Amino acid sequence: DTKVVVYLEHPTAEVEMDTDWRYVAGIIEGEGYVGIIKASPRLRNHQSQYMPRVTVGMTDPEPVFFLAQHANRATGIRTARRGRKDVHMFNLQGSAVVMNFLRGCLPYLKSKRQRRRAELVILLCENILEKPQVDQGRARWTHPDAVAHREELWRECKSLSSSQKPRRAKY
Repeated sequence: DTKVVVYLEHPTAEVEMDTDWRYVAGIIEGEGYVGIIKASPRLRNHQSQYMPRVTVGMTDPEPVFFLAQHANRATGIRTARRGRKDVHMFNLQGSAVVMNFLRGCLPYLKSKRQRRRAELVILLCENILEKPQVDQGRARWTHPDAVAHREELWRECKSLSSSQKPRRAKY
């Protein structure tokens, strides 16, 4: 009879939190979307808007509610009828919220593509939260260098889209 004793370096609460982040990362990799949405330029400053997004849609409501609880968001869940089943959607938006959420699950993302997309979204959030602006009278414009950087992040994120797979040559 040999007993193996395992000593944990951190308390049980941290182990549970670690397990939760692993679960969140698994849901996002399997059913989620992490990316940057580009909105058309607004009329007052003629600059495109770049918004970070995390979205998960599932027919099983429990994982979706778990995500909302883990993100400390009571809102952001909606149910839509798609085909024969209801689809429960979790949408997370807002730079600070998305950045903190993705920083928590980034170490546990296994897919290189999802991991890179999450890194790009975090970079976008940091850029947005810096608020590099140019003051021109009443109007506050985002600095052109910041807009160019956001455009680069958006383009790279778009190039990682799974729907844009390279085409095979036809023989």
